[in-house]
Amino acid sequence: MTKDFQSDHQQARMTTEFSATSDAFDPMVTRAMRKWPEVPACYDWLSLDPRGRWRLQDQPVTHARTIGFLNRHYTRDRHGQWFVQNGPQRVFVSLPGAPHVLAFSGACELRTHAGRIVSEIRELVASNDGALRCLTEIGLGLFDDREVSRFLAELEGSAEARTTLDAVLVAPFAPDIPVEVWNTPWRWRGQPLSVRAVAVDALDSRYHFVSHPRSLGRTEDTVE
Repeated sequence: MTKDFQSDHQQARMTTEFSATSDAFDPMVTRAMRKWPEVPACYDWLSLDPRGRWRLQDQPVTHARTIGFLNRHYTRDRHGQWFVQNGPQRVFVSLPGAPHVLAFSGACELRTHAGRIVSEIRELVASNDGALRCLTEIGLGLFDDREVSRFLAELEGSAEARTTLDAVLVAPFAPDIPVEVWNTPWRWRGQPLSVRAVAVDALDSRYHFVSHPRSLGRTEDTVE
């Protein structure tokens, strides 16, 4: 990847020149991986923002085909470092405190920024940055802040517990939070889920992802 991908026209070239195994990768990407297996990985170039928007060197990616390409080739290695397979090259992604950003689709489905459907929420995670996260069947997700009120409205629980939950989401480590909030039988779309407070600096290790990937000095296998 080079800086010339920052305009819409040049971002489009990324899709036509490389199209990244895994059976989900575009065939052109798989062929490039086989042909050039030793291309060095790229770091500190590509990132996700808290609303699930791709950014190249902190500039927003706006070209629809490029966004589609990034979404299709987004995966991780066995160390929990997420990357986009751009032809033969892994472009590692700096994350906003979770590998998935969640929002509701027009059909009321909960989806990741890359378009994957989320059907199970196992744990609601409150952190000291004020963001709302949840543990899903595909890993930790960060709610787009514009979607939080809609999600909370779908939670099933007593009125008293809901008031306490609101306080927890604002200050999850406050000393006066009643212990009952952690034991309330919350449900989302009929599924039981728990509530947990986890400090931001502990999220990576607890949920097995790397917010800011760094070179490990060797190539790792893809994990879907």
